[in-house]
Amino acid sequence: MQINPAFDTWFNNIPLFKMPESTDQNSINVQNKNFLDFLRSKESFFITLLHRSDFEDGMTNDAIIFIQQNIEANKSVTCNWLNEIYGKYLKDKLALCGILRILAFLRITDYESTFMPMIIASLKDDSTECQESALMLIEVIRSKECLAAIESTTFSSDWIKEYADSIVSELREELQNNVNQKNQVNRVLGS
Repeated sequence: MQINPAFDTWFNNIPLFKMPESTDQNSINVQNKNFLDFLRSKESFFITLLHRSDFEDGMTNDAIIFIQQNIEANKSVTCNWLNEIYGKYLKDKLALCGILRILAFLRITDYESTFMPMIIASLKDDSTECQESALMLIEVIRSKECLAAIESTTFSSDWIKEYADSIVSELREELQNNVNQKNQVNRVLGS
């Protein structure tokens, strides 16, 4: 994808939000609110990035870089903001799929409770692209909740159903192995 050079120059000159270091809870709350306000001020910019970016396996793009930079500044607020954006743009398939693909690309697994509503909503969507994006994030998170979400979904095409079935197979085996290992450890510790 070719980006307008003026847009590219503007993007590369956006001042990054720097979080001051503090351990005082009130100060942290103020910092989080300020960071969320900063992100909200970049909403239209981010949506434009999502619309202009190509998402190819293993390749980075401007939308991914933008989110990666903000995650480095404040992961929790950025992940919650992405959830907020997802809810605001439910009719914008490019935005929804882009958000899920970014999370999968960045391999963010520690905010599963924030991402599960997005995953479930995208699996329930009749768009193959949304279902595929949700499955990509499920492949990263790999939890029992993800397995249950896939198993309760009717897929919109044969090839996406095949993709989902292969993930279900892998997850069942992986989760069963985890249970077996846990049982084995418990037997050893109980002896």
